[in-house]
Order: sequence, then structure tokens, then C-alpha cells
Amino acid sequence: MRYEKFVDAYLKTKNGTKAAIIAGYSPKTARTKASQLLQKKDIQAKMKQHVKAMQDEDIASEKDIMQLYTRILHGEEYEEVATAGGTYITMPSLKDRMKAGDMIGRYRGIWRDPKIVNTNINSPVKIIDDVEESDNA
Repeated sequence: MRYEKFVDAYLKTKNGTKAAIIAGYSPKTARTKASQLLQKKDIQAKMKQHVKAMQDEDIASEKDIMQLYTRILHGEEYEEVATAGGTYITMPSLKDRMKAGDMIGRYRGIWRDPKIVNTNINSPVKIIDDVEESDNA
């Protein structure tokens, strides 16, 4: 069923428009359809069930992942590397530590540019049609 596909795709992509397209809705109407679907109580309930099932499975939690990134960032995680000459332990590279810091920053929203949009319109909207019509029309 399309709803099931939409829920699965939305939980994977976190993007309503993409999820609607994956579920088989027209790309032209996907954004609107996604908005409508996300407001439906049965869709919301399905998403909660899926999230609960995913959390119940033996997968890493957000906390586990953030703790791993933190250990990498602090240089506390080590990797065993096997070579012909034997096995040795390496520390995380600067590149790995920077990536861990970037992932933590993204998760916490540190890198987002906060933009406040005021959608409160206190006065009536006035539409002025002052475009001249051309003779070619």
C-alpha cells in the first residue's frame, strides 16, 4: 500500500516530498501530498509504531552513536590494523576526529543558520494589479 511505502521512505529520508515520490505519488503533487499524509492520524500512528520497532531492535541508539563520536573526537577510540609484519593499534586521525566533531555539531544543530521568519500578518493583504497587458497576448 502507498501509505506503508510513504511511512518507510519518510523514516529513511526524513523528507516528505522524497518519501511521497518513492511511494509512487507524482513529483508534481508530492510536496502537497506529503503534507497531507503527515497530518493524518493513522500515518502518525504508523510512524510511531515503526520508530518504536526500530528502537526495540538491537541497533545503536542516538546516545550510543553520540558517545562513539565523542570518544573518537577525544582520541579515545583505537583501531587494530593487521599487516604482514603484525598487528598494531592506531589512534583516530585528525580527519576522523574532525568528522566526529562535525557530526556532533550537526546533530546538536550548531552549524545551522537560524533564520526567524515572522508569518504573523496583522493587516489585510492588498493585491495591486498594475501590470500592463501587452498587445501580443
